[in-house]
Amino acid sequence: MLTGAEAQACSVPELWQSEGRGCLTLETSLPGVFAAGDVRSGSVKRVASAVGEGAMSIHSVHRYLGHTAAPGGTDSSPHTRPKKSAWLA
Repeated sequence: MLTGAEAQACSVPELWQSEGRGCLTLETSLPGVFAAGDVRSGSVKRVASAVGEGAMSIHSVHRYLGHTAAPGGTDSSPHTRPKKSAWLA
């Protein structure tokens, strides 16, 4: 399932909060895999849209990588995970 610009699960905040994650834009059903442009379900097949989706995906990838624990159980990012995502507000 490709989730599009806003994951359907965002409408169920308790689902995401239980995993300690905020909703990430353009994340697929595979954790850490993001989709943008023509490969995304519902794509409008326009370069400008793909560029915008790519920019949104980059932001989501950075958030994902910054909040994923490195091997050994320590956080690989100096940043802390926000308590509540602004997208869920």
